[in-house]
Amino acid sequence: MINLIGLRNSRYWKRNLGGLFIVDERQLTDEEARKVVNHAIEHGYKYSSDIPDSEVASVLGWT
Repeated sequence: MINLIGLRNSRYWKRNLGGLFIVDERQLTDEEARKVVNHAIEHGYKYSSDIPDSEVASVLGWT
């Protein structure tokens, strides 16, 4: 479980986020991870575990 706002405000946000998140047994790329984190924060999610995998799939166009 990752605090999304904390991640975006930390020095780690400037690093490659690829592989930090796994959805449906697939590691997200850096670009996908950033897109999901920004979407989640905009929609009021606080932790990575709060956003459903189905919503992540929708945000990334997997569905």
